[in-house]
Amino acid sequence: MRTAYIIGRNSGCAESGGWVETELLPLVWRQSTDVFGGRTDGTIGGIVFRADYHAGDGWSVQLWAC
Repeated sequence: MRTAYIIGRNSGCAESGGWVETELLPLVWRQSTDVFGGRTDGTIGGIVFRADYHAGDGWSVQLWAC
């Protein structure tokens, strides 16, 4: 997730130039329940995420950025 974030920010949104990431966002693992009763697993730079691993399929991660 951090690599995708850095690549996304550095792409400059398909424009010339870009942004250079010099520090990683804090990743905090903290399993809890959100206000709607769903499980969350932590935050990345303050953005809530949920991560599930399914044998044979790999990871499924959801970010609630809005």
